[in-house]
Amino acid sequence: MIVCIIPKKNNKMRLITLYIVFLIIVCSCVNKQEENRYEYYDSGQLKREIIFKDKNDTTSFKVMQYYKDGAINIKTEFIKGQRTGKYELFYKNGKLHVKKTYKDGVLHGIDKEYTINGDLMEERLYIQGKLIQVNKYFENIKNHILKMEPDRTSVG
Repeated sequence: MIVCIIPKKNNKMRLITLYIVFLIIVCSCVNKQEENRYEYYDSGQLKREIIFKDKNDTTSFKVMQYYKDGAINIKTEFIKGQRTGKYELFYKNGKLHVKKTYKDGVLHGIDKEYTINGDLMEERLYIQGKLIQVNKYFENIKNHILKMEPDRTSVG
């Protein structure tokens, strides 16, 4: 709350006082602009950054989250408080794990999931948040599983 005493008789002093009050109000509004936010691990490595599209709008921003080694973990975006656009989740090795598309806070479009080796494992089609179709790529999953299991064909 600003309390101001404005002199009644001296017009010049009254104008100067009003001008100063105006400047204080304007400056206090400017100082409320949102700064980008950064979180760090105890090691000092960047953990999460929130980048605001407009310093005066705290509801529209991009988020990037990182693993402890600095590799990207999550990329996503919010417009007017709702997840909008791409959501990407990455494995620790840097390969894409999940890619989703949001529109007005709900899934909309093709959602893809990949193996740790980068092979497409599954696609899901969403329209305005409703799951319409699922495509599973069993050959990619089978190859992925075989790569991870020990060789059982040799006798030893």
